[in-house]
Amino acid sequence: MALVTEGKINWGDVNAEVYLIETASYTGNSGAPVYFYSGAEKEPGQLKLNEPILLKLAGVMSGTFLQSNPLAIVETVKTLVPMSNIGIAYIVPAYKLHEILFCDALKKKRGF
Repeated sequence: MALVTEGKINWGDVNAEVYLIETASYTGNSGAPVYFYSGAEKEPGQLKLNEPILLKLAGVMSGTFLQSNPLAIVETVKTLVPMSNIGIAYIVPAYKLHEILFCDALKKKRGF
């Protein structure tokens, strides 16, 4: 995790409740689930064996900070400008997904 805050983060001219994470993020993995992992090192400096591994849904991958990197110009070939991740991505927290899925309007559509 890079940042967990109760405040909103400005992302593309929108203030949003998101978590920032340091991870590889590429085009096409938006919507992928992101988990909090709790393994054998639940407490700093202590390794507990035979403990259950806990995975909790943190949220879903939603975007990344991108950086333009021009490639070398070669005669007769157009210049490509790839967009690469600079290491920080954001996820929509699971509690926001819960708010959406269980809002009154959707519960009414589902009939409960």
